[in-house]
Amino acid sequence: MLATSFCRKEVRILVCIILGFSLFSVLHVTLLQVESLQSVKGLARAGGADQGGGLAEAGRGNARTGIPEAKEFSSTSRGRRKKTQANGRVKDKEGKGMRRKGEDVDKCKAMYGNPNGHFFKDEVVTLNWTEARSQARRELLQQRAKVLLDACAKVDDTEGALKPPLSVVYQSNLWLKDHDLVYCPINKVGSTTWITSLLQMAGKDTHHGRGLVRKIYSMPLSIRDRNSFLKKALRMIIVRNPLDRLLSGYRDKMLHLICKENQFSVMQKLISTKYSDPATPPDPSGRPSFRQFLLFIREEMEMFWQSQGQHEVNNHWKPFWWYCAPCHFEYNAVAHMESLSEDQEYILRETKLSGKINNTRTHSSKNDNFTTTHEAAKWYFGQIPRSLLEEVIRLYQPDFDIFGYSPDYHLAFTIDG
Repeated sequence: MLATSFCRKEVRILVCIILGFSLFSVLHVTLLQVESLQSVKGLARAGGADQGGGLAEAGRGNARTGIPEAKEFSSTSRGRRKKTQANGRVKDKEGKGMRRKGEDVDKCKAMYGNPNGHFFKDEVVTLNWTEARSQARRELLQQRAKVLLDACAKVDDTEGALKPPLSVVYQSNLWLKDHDLVYCPINKVGSTTWITSLLQMAGKDTHHGRGLVRKIYSMPLSIRDRNSFLKKALRMIIVRNPLDRLLSGYRDKMLHLICKENQFSVMQKLISTKYSDPATPPDPSGRPSFRQFLLFIREEMEMFWQSQGQHEVNNHWKPFWWYCAPCHFEYNAVAHMESLSEDQEYILRETKLSGKINNTRTHSSKNDNFTTTHEAAKWYFGQIPRSLLEEVIRLYQPDFDIFGYSPDYHLAFTIDG
């Protein structure tokens, strides 16, 4: 009895569930049909509007160009079209920029002449060399080496003395292992002539410059081999009066008219606009005066000292003692630009490089009217206040002390102020 009652109740529940599901299905289908009918009517209206608008637009397109305008593009074709148009605009801008730069260079050369012809050619020197001259030069180089060692002893005892980056110097020095020679090439002291000669001796293209020559004449790999080589080698450095080097850097990099923009053309404009020189009218091409250049040098070197050598100074006026670490390498062949012909002749013969490398004299650039360093120094330092030059000398003092130079010659040309 109970079982029969339970079964009837279960059947009723099942029938109700089936009827409910059927009713839901009917309602769902009805709603979909209504929605579909509305969509069809909307599409019909939209189609009519599109057809009329499209014909009208096509008529306008024909009236303008004679070609109906396309109505649809896939996203791919649209993107490709935009990219093509963008590339075309970029290339057009690049082309215009290159043409404008080329026109500016041509205009610059027309106004000031071809800048590539502003350098004298080096001259090969032939000396009547004798044993007496060789002995005299040997004694002079020994004397210079003693001056270096004595000055370095004082510098090392100075509290807070800066230490050059030895790893950099080891890598930048040139190690001629077959000739027992180590050479530190310094900018603005005949290094370009030496580097060119060394590349020619190795049978290499001279246009690759310092990067290639350092690979060819690289240091020994082990510390033991390096120390052993340094003990037996002639350790050469070529220097000059620090003030003459600054003047040479100015005449070469600041007076040299650069029609194609590079780091020095940018530097010229920066210096000529940042630093004041009331005594000299502005240069039409944006080149700075020597006084403006020394004001720039003073600021650069002050930042160099204040930053403990972290502020990067351009190689063309970086101090000798920082560039070549003379107190570490203890160079025993200190050649001077002022007597370079005889100094080089002795070094070339001692290292058996004579006949492989020419004894070459380097001349100054043709960026002004002076053909000798003396004439140029008298003119340019004659425009500089003594107080400014004294400040510059103080910042380069280790170079004067280590290599036995005096600033008195140049100070005599300065003006009061």
